[in-house]
Amino acid sequence: MAKKLSAIFTARLLRYGLAVLLIALTAGMITSLFYAQTILQEKATETSRIKAEAEFAQGEVATLDKLRADLAESETAIAKAEAIVADSKSYRYQDQVIDDITSYADRYKISIEGFDFSADTTIPTGQEKSLASAKKTIVTVSIAGETNYDDFLRLVRSLEQNVTKLQLTGLTISPTAGNGNNIAQTSLEIEVYIQ
Repeated sequence: MAKKLSAIFTARLLRYGLAVLLIALTAGMITSLFYAQTILQEKATETSRIKAEAEFAQGEVATLDKLRADLAESETAIAKAEAIVADSKSYRYQDQVIDDITSYADRYKISIEGFDFSADTTIPTGQEKSLASAKKTIVTVSIAGETNYDDFLRLVRSLEQNVTKLQLTGLTISPTAGNGNNIAQTSLEIEVYIQ
């Protein structure tokens, strides 16, 4: 029986078998390395893509942080813009103030040149219970041309008697050269209470 096995497994046959086995192992290793390289390449590509997305997102975050900082620095400019651009409610109050003062001036035949709400202080008053929710603002009223001094005094008295909404806080008058009873370059500073 030993002779039978040795007849089947000759040195040549074993050599060929070993060569085939080595070739198969080498081919398997090459295939495995190629497959591993493909997987590593895909992972490297995916990692590069994720890294690029992360860098882009980081750039976006940095841009947003810069915008947030710029916005915080621009708070004063924003507040000024809000003060310049009034809402329709503010215009309604301004229109009412203009109508009220103009009606007083018309009674005494005084011509109004203009109204200046740019000195708008709009601060809470809290001085009286009835004015607790009111706000005050300053309006400068410019009188056009020459005005009779007595008529001007009547206008001032009328404005002062309207203490619920208007309060005179300052005035500017200049006498005219020709007529001692007339005044010119006249303006009034009036504190206006609005709800």
